[in-house]
Amino acid sequence: FAGKVRQWKSPVKKVCWCQPPFWYSPGPEAMKGSLNRLPVAALRRLLLVGLSLAELQDWGVLEDHSDSLSSDSSQSGVANAVAAPSPSLTPEPTAASFDFAPGARSRGLDGLSRAKSIVAEYLDDLTACDRSASVKSHEKLMTRKQSLVNMAAGSRECGWEYGGGLLDLPEHENRPQAKRGSCSLVGYGLATPGEEHCWTQAKVADMLKIPEDHPHRSLFKATHIQKRYLADLERDLKDPSTVTLTRLREKHLHWAQIMLSDAIAQACTDAGIDPAQLRHISVCSTSGYLLPGLTAYVAKDRKLGISPDIHRQDIVGMGCHAGLNSFKSAAAWATANPGKYAIACGVEVMSAQYVWGDVSRKSLNNVICNSLFGDGCFAAIVYSAPPGQDEPPKAYLDAPASWWSQVVDTKALDDMIYHVEESENKYRFDLSELAPYHVAQGHNAMLRAALYEGIPVHYIDHVVVHTGGRTVLNCSMPGLGLEGDPAKQVPHTVASL
Repeated sequence: FAGKVRQWKSPVKKVCWCQPPFWYSPGPEAMKGSLNRLPVAALRRLLLVGLSLAELQDWGVLEDHSDSLSSDSSQSGVANAVAAPSPSLTPEPTAASFDFAPGARSRGLDGLSRAKSIVAEYLDDLTACDRSASVKSHEKLMTRKQSLVNMAAGSRECGWEYGGGLLDLPEHENRPQAKRGSCSLVGYGLATPGEEHCWTQAKVADMLKIPEDHPHRSLFKATHIQKRYLADLERDLKDPSTVTLTRLREKHLHWAQIMLSDAIAQACTDAGIDPAQLRHISVCSTSGYLLPGLTAYVAKDRKLGISPDIHRQDIVGMGCHAGLNSFKSAAAWATANPGKYAIACGVEVMSAQYVWGDVSRKSLNNVICNSLFGDGCFAAIVYSAPPGQDEPPKAYLDAPASWWSQVVDTKALDDMIYHVEESENKYRFDLSELAPYHVAQGHNAMLRAALYEGIPVHYIDHVVVHTGGRTVLNCSMPGLGLEGDPAKQVPHTVASL
């Protein structure tokens, strides 16, 4: 798709990017090449269900040589570049000609606003393609007007639609629903180091001694972060050269214990149980390594009074999605042990990972990391009702372990990784500019896999994403099948960032 000559000689008349169970996304060369001619909805159909060869030729993506012998291409050593033919255009389309707006469907600020905004995206795509493609493919999509209207009229939820409702996805009559009490989130708690350790971005930049006129200072002026909790940061940054790895390890353990104790106590109060009733605990952390792990220190906490025969699981090395893995671990244990309480925890003391020496302070990557992360902790109690229990406890939601899925992007291993900063003999976190694109690829792969398994992702009403910044959001939207400009389609999320 990146080549100047793009001739399709296979007898297959429908082109699909890849078929399950194989998942991969187009590379930048292909996206800057002929795939750039496709509007977003057509590109997504190519990736998911395929496009006809005739439609791809109409868009100028490929030339149809399907009736030629494949051996023809090997008869000459060098192929001459042949421009894709420009098909004749129908009269210029307008928004009115594509007016397929469905019946009023209540949507929140974070939802995808369908109808005219999607049409505007199509018209923008036509302009971007220099109008070298036929609008017949658009007209074909618009013939789905009645099915879209019926689908919208039957559902009043606030939410989004995978692919903008313009993909040929199977209709599902029955929405999957978790059985009440199957695996319930019955209580949660949150903790920070305390308000005396809460700093504005400007104050953090001052403690890092970044001059006001230095380009790195601008990273601390972004509006999407106002304050962060960073324990003992002022003390440690008075003379960073005196902060050893031993000091950072002690700091991580000290503040992790304090926050875990507070969050677990809050969660138990919220669930209406005593900490002694907990039978399983999982704790995830990426900001420090301990042996024994943090679960042992939680079991030792006299204030909580947890039984010493509690099941423990320490989870390390999971990064941003560690909290979900901790929750999934507790959910799986609770499901396997109905009637018993499990608690999932996650704690990060990112201030125990600050690297700020004479060498590291000059690194843009290090400055970015020091401008983003903070200290905090969560605890969530899950419970699975036994068969004989008539009334499951009141819960925030049910999340049975069988509903969980994940994808491992092994190509991203070197793009979000710890290395040793040899100038200070400490760990540092390297965050690549490619990270947002890995996130998008992961979303795309997971949703495609879900479709392959028959999970109706186009029935999802709400999506929660750990974006971290606007670039990740911009990449996540197409990965999730959301059309359009984030500022227009998910204004609440953009405002929050």
